[in-house]
Amino acid sequence: MSSEATEPTPTPTPTPTTVTTAEFCELIRDIASGDRAQRSAATLELLQRGLPHDLDGDAKQGLQVFLDHAPDLGSVRGSWRVYRDLGGAERSDLRSLTWWVTKSCGSGYLKDLLPELPSLPDGLPGLG
Repeated sequence: MSSEATEPTPTPTPTPTTVTTAEFCELIRDIASGDRAQRSAATLELLQRGLPHDLDGDAKQGLQVFLDHAPDLGSVRGSWRVYRDLGGAERSDLRSLTWWVTKSCGSGYLKDLLPELPSLPDGLPGLG
């Protein structure tokens, strides 16, 4: 008999599947309207899982703008302030993301996220 101990074969960690569009919509909802812990958890999951396959170009840039400002979200007033203070290119990218979200998550999705918004920012789709 051999005195050599055999090491167990490590079990590979499963790679998370790419986020589906429905999961992405829920993660965006958590980032936009959840408490600080929910926003952090949703952002981390999104970073780990990746993006829906058809989110690209300016919409992807808009997601970056959204994530950059996620810590300042959580209230309608805070969200409006963030939007108001964006530069032209960031607003344009964010509008591209909102178009993608409206198309992919449903036409009432953004309106449901911002039910208390007293007036709608110009150019944001799906809110009227």
